[in-house]
Amino acid sequence: MVAAEAETVVVPSVPNRWSPIASRQSLDPCHDLVVNCPNCGAAMQLSAKGYYSCAHCGTTAFPDTKERDGVRILGPGDSLRSCPACQATLVRAMVDEYQVAHCEKCRGMLLPRRSFAEIVHRRRAWAESPSVTPVPPDDRETRRRLSCPLCGATMIVDRYYGPGNILMDSCLACDLVWLDYGELKQVIDAPGLDRGTRDLT
Repeated sequence: MVAAEAETVVVPSVPNRWSPIASRQSLDPCHDLVVNCPNCGAAMQLSAKGYYSCAHCGTTAFPDTKERDGVRILGPGDSLRSCPACQATLVRAMVDEYQVAHCEKCRGMLLPRRSFAEIVHRRRAWAESPSVTPVPPDDRETRRRLSCPLCGATMIVDRYYGPGNILMDSCLACDLVWLDYGELKQVIDAPGLDRGTRDLT
């Protein structure tokens, strides 16, 4: 029997069992098998870079994605996980090379705290646009109570003590943060000596 030749294909976004917030372990972007290989039929895995790969025949498949505000939508997420702000179903997405859970309705995102820190560090280091002095947060937002989509606990609202002057919702137990629309950009654009340094150390 001749082995099937590896190929690269584009696959449409399809419902699947993988979710970046399905469990603490599933925050690993390669946690779950999601789609069958169009070449040999074996199960494929979603890589950390946002494409599917087949360990059996080497085929790679790229989801039919769309990008909005620097967030690349990969496809449906876990239908049981809802946006903590507006209750819409969260979808799988990527920011740079990091997988996040994204709300297409209010455009907020849920991501591991470490991913947030690394995205901020990289994007600020490579920032080319002029800095923008952030507006003070609305103190009424400190009274907002969101539930963690992963464990259901009430998320803590606190000031982010890095650049950007934002209030950030976080779940300490799951080590996740929720960013409302525009907050990541506000952090990236805030003035600071680390902007545009190209220093990733």
